[in-house]
Amino acid sequence: MTNSKTSQLGRPGTFFASAAPLYDYWKMLPNDKPRRALRAEQLGPRLLPHVSLLRVLGQAEDLRYDLICQEMKIIAPRLIPGSLGTDPLQLNPDDRGVLDLLMGAALKQSPSAHLAHFKSYEGHRRSVFTLILPLGLNAQAISSKDLIVSVWQRPNKLDSDQEVFEDMTEAFLTYCDTHSEP
Repeated sequence: MTNSKTSQLGRPGTFFASAAPLYDYWKMLPNDKPRRALRAEQLGPRLLPHVSLLRVLGQAEDLRYDLICQEMKIIAPRLIPGSLGTDPLQLNPDDRGVLDLLMGAALKQSPSAHLAHFKSYEGHRRSVFTLILPLGLNAQAISSKDLIVSVWQRPNKLDSDQEVFEDMTEAFLTYCDTHSEP
């Protein structure tokens, strides 16, 4: 288990505080978390640059990027609306790290938070905190219908090009429970 005070990629407190309002907003959505309930004006200017929307396709076979936030455009400039999650696998079939993170949250139909260090397809080392929130929940379905994928860039703390994905879900949810505003 990763300690909430430190991780291999740095101290999570700052980005936990940045992402917590998005989690609080998601919790206030109706129980099935329908995509149609999202309101850009409620997310506001602090969160919108970090929020992307993805559609889960088929029986959780792929993902389609419908809305790509400013932060995602910086991290992955190749993405355009309509891009598929499996598109990079056509270049490197063994590189499933990001797709597995996204699909995992859709299949579990529960929030997922990670610190990720990876080398982008453009050749840049990236470190990000990502909060993935499922939409369109249905206990009878194999996965959620949609995902909110939010990213916050972090200073690169690792020297290698090795991919590192640290599951911070438990630490993030604990942070939100203990730092929630009334």
